[in-house]
Amino acid sequence: MALMSGYILSFSSAYPAVLSIETGYAESGTQTVLNTVLSVSNNESVSAIQFDILYNPYACEITTVTAGASSVSAQKQVQYNIVTPGQVRVIIAGLNQNIIPSGSVAQITLQVCASAPAGVYDISLSRTILSSPTGASIPVSVIHGNLTVQRSAYHSADQNRDWKISLTEVLRVIQLYNSGGFYCLCKTEDGYSVTGENRTCSPHNSDYYGSPDWKIQLYEILRLIQIYNYGSYHPAIGTEDGFALGST
Repeated sequence: MALMSGYILSFSSAYPAVLSIETGYAESGTQTVLNTVLSVSNNESVSAIQFDILYNPYACEITTVTAGASSVSAQKQVQYNIVTPGQVRVIIAGLNQNIIPSGSVAQITLQVCASAPAGVYDISLSRTILSSPTGASIPVSVIHGNLTVQRSAYHSADQNRDWKISLTEVLRVIQLYNSGGFYCLCKTEDGYSVTGENRTCSPHNSDYYGSPDWKIQLYEILRLIQIYNYGSYHPAIGTEDGFALGST
């Protein structure tokens, strides 16, 4: 009997369930959806799942977590909660003993910060727990993902990304100018704040003269007003701020 028990444990460990999160690509200031995927073999029955998602809160934010196709087919509900900035806990369960098949169990919507620097950011799974219909723990291995962020070609002030600077957008940069300095804050409309401590994001495009000093100067405001008055702009290599007047 002892030998048989050992064989069963060895067999279970050799064929664990796998929970993985996709890799993704997005521009700063946009949204993307990553699937969390369950892979199970024929000898495993998963009825409930819990896991934490770990991510860089200065690069992106999780805005929603919804049920994937496999959770929906098993009539499971998805609940999530922000534990700390950069950590969201997800629970997938239901008032039934239905088996969750292989496939997407949760869809994670990420809002990439408008001020996020270009780079590759880890999206990790932690505290992963899989449960059988009777509540028994199921061995699981995890595969982490990542998010590749590319800097947007739009000016930081161009919040609605229409290749124009509106009066409202000029006034927002004047607010940063009047504050005497600015900081990174993912939750704001442009990724910046007049208060804070974090300056690990990409500097505002209006902070361009010399080396970025996290302050908007008067001549930098005047440059933005020039773009506003002209009516449109486009990216351009070799100009003072990386932009030129008019459309391409």
